[in-house]
Amino acid sequence: MYVCEEQKCQEDIFPLAVNYMDRFLSVNPINKNHLQLLGTTCLLVSSKLRESDCLSVDLLVLYTDNTITSEELLVSHLLVIFFRLSYHNSIESNGFDVFLSLTAHCRSSLQTHLIIWVNRRSV
Repeated sequence: MYVCEEQKCQEDIFPLAVNYMDRFLSVNPINKNHLQLLGTTCLLVSSKLRESDCLSVDLLVLYTDNTITSEELLVSHLLVIFFRLSYHNSIESNGFDVFLSLTAHCRSSLQTHLIIWVNRRSV
């Protein structure tokens, strides 16, 4: 909530992030040491969905005192988006279009880093 207040986010960003986190945890139990990552990820996703000038990955990592990395945040960002898309069958637009619009905010260097990371793990 502190991040949203300090960054002057829209009022519905924090409640939406909590909603995503609650829904995710209701079907995906995680370790306690991953709660900050999940909360930060849900804040990123809700910011991207509601604001034209969304919170940046680097800014959110700074708010966690660098306890998570940009790489971890981007990977979990994709997991939460895919969870959200599979959880809500009533999305008005095509799920792929939503995914593209969300990832368009990522800087190209981070996208390249994420692609390399995913490729290393699929071998």
